[in-house]
Amino acid sequence: MYSYEDFIKRINIRYDNWDDFGYKNTARLLIDGEDVYLSINPNNTEIYMQIQLGKKPEARDFFVLGGKEYYDLINSKISIQSDRVKWYKLTNDLAYNTDLLDSYLNDDSLRYGETRNSPRDIIWTSFMRSRSYAEIKNQLHRMTFGGKYLEHFQIPIYRKKDNSLVLDINIDPNADIPENTFGLIGKNGTGKTYILNNLAKLFLNEQSIFHIKNESIPSLNKVIYVSYSPFDNLDFDEENNENKFEKIGFIDDDYNITQTDSISEYFNTELYKCINEIYIPSNTSLRDFWFEIFNNFAYEEWINSLLNQIDELFFANEEYSPIKTANNNENWRGIINSLSSGQKIIILTLSKLILIVREKSLVLIDEPELFLHPSLTKSYIRAIIQIITRMNGIAVVATHNPLILQELQTNCVKITTKMNGNFTTINLSDLGINSYGENVNVLNNIVFGLDVQNTGYYQYLQSLNKIEIYDKKEILNSKLGSEGRVLLRYLLEEDRETY
Repeated sequence: MYSYEDFIKRINIRYDNWDDFGYKNTARLLIDGEDVYLSINPNNTEIYMQIQLGKKPEARDFFVLGGKEYYDLINSKISIQSDRVKWYKLTNDLAYNTDLLDSYLNDDSLRYGETRNSPRDIIWTSFMRSRSYAEIKNQLHRMTFGGKYLEHFQIPIYRKKDNSLVLDINIDPNADIPENTFGLIGKNGTGKTYILNNLAKLFLNEQSIFHIKNESIPSLNKVIYVSYSPFDNLDFDEENNENKFEKIGFIDDDYNITQTDSISEYFNTELYKCINEIYIPSNTSLRDFWFEIFNNFAYEEWINSLLNQIDELFFANEEYSPIKTANNNENWRGIINSLSSGQKIIILTLSKLILIVREKSLVLIDEPELFLHPSLTKSYIRAIIQIITRMNGIAVVATHNPLILQELQTNCVKITTKMNGNFTTINLSDLGINSYGENVNVLNNIVFGLDVQNTGYYQYLQSLNKIEIYDKKEILNSKLGSEGRVLLRYLLEEDRETY
């Protein structure tokens, strides 16, 4: 590690030609063979030379902002905090000096009229393209004082009606087995989507059936709602929460179908936007994580083919511009049109979550199993848990599928029920079994109980009288699977005992 003086002697700052919607504010800082991206304004060699000489640039509206990798490097290379402060002051670092950041973003003189090339527009359009305001103010700011990018937090959520604890959110980024993804499972009409909506309203400061007792508990930075059901409705005001709320999928039928030519065109456009963001230079670590996430699906031949095609599309042609719209790129359209509905959902949802989930983000997912076969469902939920864990967020998943429970920790599973017209939840941990890795039939019986045995082949076999059972036993034995044959033998034995 170096002193401040030795650090500036050893660094090299180089220009990067990346274009952020007309702004070229990307540079690279190199030291000891390490290379990180940063955003800098103005972005030219004169500024670099002054910084490397330890002279604060006098250029108007000079400021710098990095990402997690940049502040990790500063903390690992400059030995003491007082010397790091010297560096941040030399560079007018916006994560260190958040008052300076706010002064630019809240400049009333730039809210109306021509704002192009203003500091406010440069920050919003370029510097914050892959960084949220909350991430800068909280996580990156914390790092400039030697803190960690991720920190422990706890948010217990209570039901207003009886003050009962509904969710005990206790997120420890250092936990060996994280408990950050909660599952709601139950029959249709038992309030799963209702609970998701009320959790969203709680953290968007709208009227909710839930509350948080301690006002000192930190609020969440973002609420993200994921659903591909055409029947889901959000009963809260999205417009008043546009900076804190984001949705993925088909919800309320407001944009996805009415403002695009088709659902297919929606997927085509949204997927292109996501992949384009994944491939911008400052998102190198996110791109590495993106590939890591999709390794969960390596057993699927289509995933390997897709990743190779995307990589070739973005890197093979040096003249290729990722700013082109998806509609004009026939190669891209060909790649996406070859995917099934479930495959598109997997790619779009996971890519978007990697881009927008950060610390203290709440992800609400309604029926993630839609359009997916069983193995894809399990890999999908596993990938979601990985993203939530890496970003230090929270997820609540509403499902009918016990396969999903196999990937969740027991303390995080709630069974939803409806009694006397009231919705309630039961803790799976109170029923004496573990969900993680449990047999699917055991989970099915615990959650749905006798209801499963009153339907399908159970119902048919139990409807047969004694004579019908004996007359049909041979053909039934040849048609039934192992579980059905067990039930048939039980019914035959039961009939014998009645004689």
